[in-house]
This record gives sequence, structure tokens and C-alpha cells, in this order.
Amino acid sequence: MSGAALKVMVNVFRRRTEAGETFDEVAESYPKLTDEELELIRENLYAVSD
Repeated sequence: MSGAALKVMVNVFRRRTEAGETFDEVAESYPKLTDEELELIRENLYAVSD
């Protein structure tokens, strides 16, 4: 996943989790994301939130 795509996905996950969805619920909407990509998103999501 490119840096730009990662940034977009982190923003999507942030907005949706702030709206009340869990990380896993959002992830289910993107079945093509690999476990590695989801871990990168999770790491960056919480790094941005802190």
C-alpha cells in the first residue's frame, strides 16, 4: 500500500470509528485489505489519534 493510500485509509477508519463503528466492523467493508495492511492502518490510526 502506498503512502497516499495508507493516509486515505487511516482517515476513513478514523472517521468511521469516531462515528461509533469498531475497527473490525470498518475492516469488514474492505475485504481486499491484507492482515499486514490492516495492521499498518491500525498502527497509524492510533499514532494519529494520540
